[in-house]
Amino acid sequence: MKKLLAMLLASLMITSLVACGTKDTTPTPAENTGDTANTESTAWTPDRQIELVACYGAGGGHDILLRTMQKIIVDEKLSDATFNVVNKDGGSGATGMAYVNGHKGDPHYLMCTTSSFTTTPLKTKLGFNYNDFTPIALLGLDPSIIVVRSDSGITDLDGLLATPEVSLGGTGVGTIDHIITLKLEEAKGVDINYIPYNGDGEQVTALLGKQVTSICCNYNTVSEYIRTGDFTCIATFTPDRLSADNSIATAKEQGYDTQESFHAEPPISFFARRKCSSGSGVCGREEAFGSMKKVHHDLN
Repeated sequence: MKKLLAMLLASLMITSLVACGTKDTTPTPAENTGDTANTESTAWTPDRQIELVACYGAGGGHDILLRTMQKIIVDEKLSDATFNVVNKDGGSGATGMAYVNGHKGDPHYLMCTTSSFTTTPLKTKLGFNYNDFTPIALLGLDPSIIVVRSDSGITDLDGLLATPEVSLGGTGVGTIDHIITLKLEEAKGVDINYIPYNGDGEQVTALLGKQVTSICCNYNTVSEYIRTGDFTCIATFTPDRLSADNSIATAKEQGYDTQESFHAEPPISFFARRKCSSGSGVCGREEAFGSMKKVHHDLN
């Protein structure tokens, strides 16, 4: 099922990318000669490799997702084009966003983005924001959770926040991970040493090395460590328990009614520059959202 989902997502991304490069050669009213043969639509095709830009470091959620899709595109022969994953980490996603923003009008550059796509421009004067990019495909939701080392003896949020000199690692500053930390501090009246990392991979390494008490991340990033017993998930910031592991209590169940603020918004998406196509309105938000709604409907 996971492979099928990934294949569908990769196919959708390629289809959307081609549509995004569609050139509309329909004559304007002044040019219309009445000859229907003059009306045609030419699909854009890549003339060099396509870069899939991960805004965080190797081994993180962005990196894993893009490399998985890169492999599927090759294995399933979904495109003749070459897709190359490029890591542009730093600045809570700002480095990657600036890199893609610097390739205005060029659909050969796509990036994977999460909550920092909206929060980072709000706290940093980047000279651009989410309005300067075109959404290509909505891929899904990846819930936020908090995990600790299983040998820590911590089993819930109360236990975590009662830990002396408690620290919590997250990805970047001003991200969902950071916001969760601030809200927990506010709810309990404690000081948490928030430590920002450049990606999920660094977070996991830090927790494995006992450099941090806990980390806030996405479930898929650490699911294997939970399965092997290295990590214990002590809370999920979702309205309901996860279908992947129904034993994990939500923050709300533990007395922290915060799930509405932390439920992985916005979803992970692929974005390219807004003006990646010469056709007017080809890659509008409505079209991209409608396509993905159908994929979700068909899968569910």
